[in-house]
Amino acid sequence: MKQTLSALTLLFIFQVSSLAQQPGNPVNQPDTALAATDPLAQVTVIAKMQATSIEPGKVIFNVAGLPVAYSGSAGDLLKFMPSVNMGGPPGVPRDVRYRGLEKSYTLVLIDGRNTGLTGNNREMILNQIPASAIERIEIMASPGAEYDAEGLNGVINIVLKKNKGLGLKANAQVGLTNQGGYNASVGLQHQTNNLKLYAQADYLLFRWRKNGGMVETRNITNYNSTGAVINTQQQTATEWRQAPNINLRTGGEFRINPYSILGMEYLHGSQKEHRIKPTATTTNKPDGSFSNRTLRHEDRLENLRYHQARVWWQHKLANGNKLDVEINGTYNLDDRPRTQIDYKLNQNGTPLDNKPDIRYITESARDNNLFATANYAHRLTNRQQLQLGYKYSHRQRIASFFTDRFNYNTNQYNRTESGTDNFNYAENIQAFYAKHLYKHQHWRIETGIRMEYTSINTQTPEKTYTATSHYVMFMPGMQATYTIDSTQYLVASVGRRMRRAGFKDLNPFTDMSDPNKYKSGNAQLKPETAWLTELGYLKNFKKGSWGLNLFRRDITHMISKINRDYLLPDGTNILFEKPENLASAYLVGIEWMGGYKLGKWIALQANYSRFWSRVTDKEFNGDAIKDQFDWSAKAIVDVTTPWGTSLQIAGNAIGPKISQQKIEKTMQFVDVAITQRLHKSITAFASVYDLFNSNNQYRTEVTAQQHSYRIQDSPGQIISIGARATF
Repeated sequence: MKQTLSALTLLFIFQVSSLAQQPGNPVNQPDTALAATDPLAQVTVIAKMQATSIEPGKVIFNVAGLPVAYSGSAGDLLKFMPSVNMGGPPGVPRDVRYRGLEKSYTLVLIDGRNTGLTGNNREMILNQIPASAIERIEIMASPGAEYDAEGLNGVINIVLKKNKGLGLKANAQVGLTNQGGYNASVGLQHQTNNLKLYAQADYLLFRWRKNGGMVETRNITNYNSTGAVINTQQQTATEWRQAPNINLRTGGEFRINPYSILGMEYLHGSQKEHRIKPTATTTNKPDGSFSNRTLRHEDRLENLRYHQARVWWQHKLANGNKLDVEINGTYNLDDRPRTQIDYKLNQNGTPLDNKPDIRYITESARDNNLFATANYAHRLTNRQQLQLGYKYSHRQRIASFFTDRFNYNTNQYNRTESGTDNFNYAENIQAFYAKHLYKHQHWRIETGIRMEYTSINTQTPEKTYTATSHYVMFMPGMQATYTIDSTQYLVASVGRRMRRAGFKDLNPFTDMSDPNKYKSGNAQLKPETAWLTELGYLKNFKKGSWGLNLFRRDITHMISKINRDYLLPDGTNILFEKPENLASAYLVGIEWMGGYKLGKWIALQANYSRFWSRVTDKEFNGDAIKDQFDWSAKAIVDVTTPWGTSLQIAGNAIGPKISQQKIEKTMQFVDVAITQRLHKSITAFASVYDLFNSNNQYRTEVTAQQHSYRIQDSPGQIISIGARATF
């Protein structure tokens, strides 16, 4: 298999290189001689609704049109997009749940490329990227063959800010919040006919004040095998959190000749999140009398840094043909030390002794990733185009985990480090794809296929545990767009995509940071695959637009985190969470999006999505997919005046998650922003996040031997003020 792939790679490069000798039109100049004779074949119907643009297969959010998120992060932008729910504690939009599925089902890219900015799984840490660094965000629910097969539920592409036009351009922003957070950014670009140089720096400090952080309460009832109550527990925790985020980007493009451009870019990001969380637990006997009381004080630091460098070459050939070659390397460091102190207390809250259990726990990961791509687009006729591509992906993660526990007899820390606590992961993927585009009269049809050969090796450093896997997957797909007229279209697509288990899913670590729920990975997980089907309609009219999408996902070997009862040696009953492959599942949904001009000064855009899912498995047959949300409803009202003053009100509601093991109540909140144009290039803004302090999370988890009910009450009514400028 490896020899065959290498031969195909060499053949592809040889064929493309021979074609590259033919000169074409200069780069970035239109190829008007090749325009199709039928005008409808060139029409792309696009609906524009304030901050949102919709076109076949893609929804776009422009940052400039969403002042409620100017002082936030990429997650604060995404939470207003159709069918999106953000994961993380309320008010900390850390990762994306799209169309009712959890975070790892969606592939997140920056400027269309893989990045080093990932967490312990494959999900993007979206609260690390300041909104000030972003130009727009694109969502593609049914991406083409040119995109990685990963991302079973679609692709989110974060497009970073770029100044446009010749000469010297600049942008800047400053802002601060009433929680002590602030943000600042500055960008410069200079462009001539043959050279473009740019640099952008963004800083965002997210912060909860120590006297105004998140409050978490949890009530737990534990049962024995006969259903009788063993005990009840009441927990109260307060969490303080702050996270400084830095993004630096610099690069340039040089026009080698009229047909070729050489580009280079360096991107650096960091997030140093500090959390302090004391958790008090009171345990009572079945009759309600006191049993015991504990206090856990946790001081946690999550220190993420990544570096990304890429080089690319674009060449335009004869007849409008194009060749793109790129090498992209990332290096990621993720250190998560924490100090955990457990006290035993009496009923009044006084320590029973002066020897609490003290542990210093360190979890770290080092990622080395390399991506190399070559894409060739060949014009077959005025109506047809063939696109071919190759991509090599290498991901390597070295993870370690150890605990230092204080020994009062020796007054020293003793290290606990077993063979399964350290984990090395290596993944190599070679991918080939072919995509054909056909235009004729009202039709635009894209067909493609992607083949990925994957090799994965996981092992502990002592090689006490080793696992390898190799597999080949073929991912066909097709999208057909029928342009009814210049105001409306129908689009249908079908394709196959996959989801590989994440690093944390495969990692055999046992995470014991939550005293009520231990977590572990599963190195035996298989990748899950799915067939995606989609049908959409869009209509523009004089004062607005509306669109409707129907979709279905048929999933095989679905990876799901399963909670099971677990008895500790001291007799305490807790939950143990571990990912497993279930037989199959399906998800179906409907999305409605619309926008309307309510007179001269008022505009409304809204969207509503509804999802249904079922698991087909001997243990969970008929259950809903875990971590699925049922519905989402969002609306944005913009009021503009002739005096340069604008008001934006954005409402967001996420429907309950209901499964056999987990239930969550509806989450809802409203954000408000006011902007004032001070100059043609300067705008001042003020915003309030969670105006009614309603963005709280209510969760129930149920197993045969434990019922728990948790409330997370995070700070609301966070006020931000600032200004933006472009020159």
